[in-house]
Amino acid sequence: LLKSALINNVINVKTQARSGGIGKATISVDGNQEIIEDANPKRLENFSVNLLAYAKYFIPGEKNMLTLEIYSADGWSHSRSDTLYYTPAGPSGKGKPDKPKSNTTVSSLNDDTDKDLVNTLYALIVGTSDYKGETLDLKFPDLDAAAFADMVQKSGEELFGSDRVQVKMLSTAKKSTPPTKKAIRDALVNIAAKAEPKDILLVYFSGHGVTWPEKDPSSQFYYLSSDNSSFDFTNVANRQNAISQDSLQAWIRTVKARKRILILDACNSGDVIEKMDAGAKGNLSTDQRRALQRMQDRTGFFVLAGSSADKLSYEDPRFGHGLLTYSLLRNMPLVAAADKSNYVDINKLFQVVSEDVPKLAAAIQKNQEPKVIGREDFSIGIIKDVSKYKLPDAKKIITRSTFFNDKLRDPLKLSDVVNGQLETKLSDFTSAFIFYDTDKANSLYYSLNGKYEVNGTNVKATVYFYKGDQETELKTFTASGDTTQVKKLAEDLINQLYNFLATLK
Repeated sequence: LLKSALINNVINVKTQARSGGIGKATISVDGNQEIIEDANPKRLENFSVNLLAYAKYFIPGEKNMLTLEIYSADGWSHSRSDTLYYTPAGPSGKGKPDKPKSNTTVSSLNDDTDKDLVNTLYALIVGTSDYKGETLDLKFPDLDAAAFADMVQKSGEELFGSDRVQVKMLSTAKKSTPPTKKAIRDALVNIAAKAEPKDILLVYFSGHGVTWPEKDPSSQFYYLSSDNSSFDFTNVANRQNAISQDSLQAWIRTVKARKRILILDACNSGDVIEKMDAGAKGNLSTDQRRALQRMQDRTGFFVLAGSSADKLSYEDPRFGHGLLTYSLLRNMPLVAAADKSNYVDINKLFQVVSEDVPKLAAAIQKNQEPKVIGREDFSIGIIKDVSKYKLPDAKKIITRSTFFNDKLRDPLKLSDVVNGQLETKLSDFTSAFIFYDTDKANSLYYSLNGKYEVNGTNVKATVYFYKGDQETELKTFTASGDTTQVKKLAEDLINQLYNFLATLK
């Protein structure tokens, strides 16, 4: 049983232990941001908490909702939640001295006084393309981070002003600070030293992620830093270079900003959210649910996770970005355009993106469904003039080619050689076309198929270039060569194709 009373700045708590005994007492603000992990370390039946020691977490002059919970000694269950409202003395929302207000509520960020209600938007944007060694390297996270940081900076300045937006970007691009574990921790420590309760914190990760241990109720999501060299997390040193869910939430708990956003455009990032969903449906024990939900419960994050079906599906060469990031970039202006004041509302944005990404993935026969946990209605920017932003364009897809002889076989392995050269040739980000290793796409695509004849050591290939499912080819190419020089034959075909692509609009 639990009874509590708030007198001046002190919470007086009375408990009555049941068979489970008395465990830790937690206190959260706004219903989800844990500010005191254990308010009763001596496990007393009656204890007090002086809130002045935690003044940095409260908004002076306004009503702060506190939630108190007492756990059993083994941590498996807790009392009913006790809700208290605390209005500390001090300056009110617009920075002017005022008397404490007994029934003050913080308005949403969508009115004319919003800029006075939020001091600063702090954003940590992290992209990791280049890992230690060569086995983990990716193409797009550095580009993801740069494009999203630019979007957040410019749109945030329109809403809060240039002096109220602080974006820190870490990436493996040239002239950038590499996203090591220490660099990420230091960036959050720096934000924690400056952020106030009325500020907004946005944390964004693009790169590799793993869930470890696999198929274990105690598993955690890990974001791989630039010092990681493999997915082998049985290697302690490799695991220590990554950022665990527990470490991230511990660093975040020191940041006083009440409004918090976490975006994970990383493989396996959806595993944590899926387990949260499963826990909410009662499929896991109380202890497991509590452990899996702590990312949101203890940090107050509003979470959007990429939730890709495999380690690479979240990277899409059509856009030069991860699918989740591309959807964010293209939908932020659309969400703003749909609002009469051109606000980028974070809840509307997350909902649109969660519906958009599966459609983008399905166009290339992939499966990716972002997961959203929590709900917040506030804005992170204003977008009026889209010309200020560099929005990514979708590239035209060329699918995997097939080549056969008169017996419908491919003894020269010409298909593999041509596909390899297509992938290399069309990997240039400036190209309007991109190679995708699939037989067919649900959206607009082009395909290259052909046949060849072998006479002794001579081979002649005829290639047909199609648009989508059309029966009439756009162009026919021919090339001849020696059976011992298949690579050279393929180069001839690809060069002819490449010259023809330059004529297509």
